[in-house]
Amino acid sequence: MSRATLVATLGFSCADKVSNSAEWRASDWLEVRADLIPEADPAALRSAFHGKLLCSLRSRRAGGRDELSKAARCSYLRRASRFYDFVDLEAGQDLLPDLLRFVSSSRRVISWYGRVRDERTLEKWSEIVSQNSARLYRFELACSTVEEGLIALQFLSRIDRNDVIAYATGPFGIWTRILAPRIGAPIAFGNFTADRDNAGGNPTISELIQDYGFPDLQPVSEIYAIAGEPILGSLSPRIHNAAYRASRANRVFVSFPTTSLNGLWSRLVSSGDMEKLGMTIRGLTVAAPNKEAALNLSGRVAPLCSQCRASNVLVKENGDWAAGTTEPEGIFHQRTVMSFNLSGTRVAVVGCGGSGRVTAAVLAQRGADVTLVNRSADRGRWSARLLGLRFVPLKEFSARGYSMVINATPVGRQGDELPISLKSLNPGSLIIDLVYNRTGPTPLIVSAHALGHRVIQGSKVLLAQTLRQYLLMTGEQMPEELARELLGIPDGTTGVPESAPPLEITPKMEAQRC
Repeated sequence: MSRATLVATLGFSCADKVSNSAEWRASDWLEVRADLIPEADPAALRSAFHGKLLCSLRSRRAGGRDELSKAARCSYLRRASRFYDFVDLEAGQDLLPDLLRFVSSSRRVISWYGRVRDERTLEKWSEIVSQNSARLYRFELACSTVEEGLIALQFLSRIDRNDVIAYATGPFGIWTRILAPRIGAPIAFGNFTADRDNAGGNPTISELIQDYGFPDLQPVSEIYAIAGEPILGSLSPRIHNAAYRASRANRVFVSFPTTSLNGLWSRLVSSGDMEKLGMTIRGLTVAAPNKEAALNLSGRVAPLCSQCRASNVLVKENGDWAAGTTEPEGIFHQRTVMSFNLSGTRVAVVGCGGSGRVTAAVLAQRGADVTLVNRSADRGRWSARLLGLRFVPLKEFSARGYSMVINATPVGRQGDELPISLKSLNPGSLIIDLVYNRTGPTPLIVSAHALGHRVIQGSKVLLAQTLRQYLLMTGEQMPEELARELLGIPDGTTGVPESAPPLEITPKMEAQRC
């Protein structure tokens, strides 16, 4: 198993906050962003950090904050070369004879920042940049979609050098940072968790370690992912990748933050370009707002998905793509729900997206008296006609008379909202929140518990769905105890079957538009 050099970027002055952290101890290099903390004392840092020190003075044109004149910038970097192991030189302005004389080639990190349309253009820049020898060449690509990041990986594969790293920046590019070291890039950059405000949507060292297993690099031939927006904070990569590592499978699970599944699909799935890199996308967990689009991309569709016009899992089976759903597992593998006699039980499902529609349909099939609730009246009425259920606009909804309420909206994900008022709800009712966050119970769960209601947190729903998705996508069982530990859920059983039956399919149906 190979290993990546882990570089932690320090973008704030309070180094004492991270100097005893696991991230600090795990990092091989420390990149000091001098444009953000010009007062950093390299001598103090060297006494506390035992790896290599890299000084970066990121200019405005490269997404940083440095506004020094050319002469002042050159002077700063010359001084930095006396105290740091490496100095970052921007290709557009720092490759000056006077500065290059002070920074030897073995201590240079030459960086290029910008936007390109294809890897050939990036290769031309590489030829220009590499005219000056360096320890490392870094290419950071600006991108506005997930699929644009593919250029960085294609470039790495084509040049096949061990002194070059290329990746896309921001949340759209995190997946490229995960895969780049598997294509030859020797280094992975990440910010400190405590410095998330300056991270610009880039991954933290903690995420690289906990979610993706860095600095160790298992070979990768199969890619699985979650595709949706927003998916920041999703625990899916952490859980799936931990299971892959436990089974020593050549797989990795990444995040594709996108609202255009069609664009991602044409560039990363159907084009064959990922296969040319030696990696194949074999499964997607589909999050909002892509659950309807997923149907149009599959050759086979499970009946429940056809009925509800939504899918949350796409699996490649025998060369074809099948659309299915694991929403029922999230609800019906909970002991509290199974203790209910659903026949005639009044249930309110708040939210008419894909998750809400599938959940409502399954509950209705089990005999529950289901009401759909939604902020958008048009979407709510369309969903009600689709499923043959009652609809109430959110502004007119009262929880009085209901025994079960399910939140299928994203409200509460950030921990600061309640999707509905529970004050009029029947005593002892059941509240299920499909939303979860990493910091603990959502406001809805806290409020429901305080009022004496029974609750099912989103983390338990996630557990049941994740176990099922893993089984459908890989054909293998995910170790449940491992998933529970990562989610902080006490030991128990979800009732997930030990083997997954084939996805139920019907001839492909066109999704209706609302």
